[in-house]
Amino acid sequence: MTYPSYEEVQNIRSELKEVGYQYWLHHDLFTWQWWVLLIASILPWMIWGYLIKRSTAYIYLRLLCQWVSFRVF
Repeated sequence: MTYPSYEEVQNIRSELKEVGYQYWLHHDLFTWQWWVLLIASILPWMIWGYLIKRSTAYIYLRLLCQWVSFRVF
């Protein structure tokens, strides 16, 4: 039994990545489920921003930004 070379494995991985991307591009992107997920991720933030007072919103937004920057860096 012979094992594939490193170049062959890399070529197959590259092809698999391209096939997965093409599938996502033609079958998942901009479907009605995609739009529902997009709206479901944005709408709560819009409702939250509309319902709370502006001064309170800035405090929460600042805390969120600090938390995200702490997690990323």
